[in-house]
Amino acid sequence: VARNMRGGETAVYYTGDVPEHARLPRFAGKAIKLKEGWKMRPLVSHVAGKEDFEITSCSGEPKPCKLGDWRNAIGRTFSGKVEYSVEFDSPYAGRAQLDLGKVCWAASVKVNGRDFGSRFFGPFVFDVDVAEGRNELKVTVANLLANQLGDADIRARIAKDYPPLSNYERYQGVYDGINHDSGLF
Repeated sequence: VARNMRGGETAVYYTGDVPEHARLPRFAGKAIKLKEGWKMRPLVSHVAGKEDFEITSCSGEPKPCKLGDWRNAIGRTFSGKVEYSVEFDSPYAGRAQLDLGKVCWAASVKVNGRDFGSRFFGPFVFDVDVAEGRNELKVTVANLLANQLGDADIRARIAKDYPPLSNYERYQGVYDGINHDSGLF
């Protein structure tokens, strides 16, 4: 099946009956684009430690950012979670559909402090509740360990610290060199 997709479009294909929970609602309201005013801050970092991976909390205030690959802002080897936040005005209160578009690789969503779930696979579409007037959206994005494991210098150090992982190298190592896109696009 071939289909030309434009930015922001999503297609879901099933090989059998579509489960009721997987049917996406159609949005009938006015779209509000949230492209400006974003901030980001790293929350958790995953690094190759001396004996195993280490998970550490990050500190710091949110900084203004543009949506896109976070490697330019945080560093090419950062693996972990980053929180994006933006405030926006809604002309009405009630249920709304939030379409995050491209996410690399997993996301969770909060609006005005309320959790609206997580997705590891797209489409990254969430049904959310908004208030009339000012709202705050927080999207936490987690990337893959590929950024940490795909770096040649880190890989060389790991080779000394860890026993050989021949199955890892053969089956997963290839992907660590190509899946580096990270963030909310």
